[in-house]
Amino acid sequence: MSRHTRAQLVEALPHLFYALLAFALLGVAFDAPGLGLFFLVLGGCAHVARVGVEERPEDAFEPEPALNGEIVIRRPRVASSFPRAGDQDRQLG
Repeated sequence: MSRHTRAQLVEALPHLFYALLAFALLGVAFDAPGLGLFFLVLGGCAHVARVGVEERPEDAFEPEPALNGEIVIRRPRVASSFPRAGDQDRQLG
């Protein structure tokens, strides 16, 4: 399936989903719960089909080229007023 055809299908399936939900509501309102359940199941199938057909975001991105150099991260040391875990034993003894 081409990318353009998939895009058109992905745009059409939400409309089908909401139309089937509206028919399900009408079926329940006119005292036909079996028909309402049938349209709910069909709407769920349309939703699952849309999720299966839509393009995944990770497919659209190209991988970044590898870095040739070394990355060095420098963080300044921050003086803390809190004692470290082993400092308390040293001060008492």
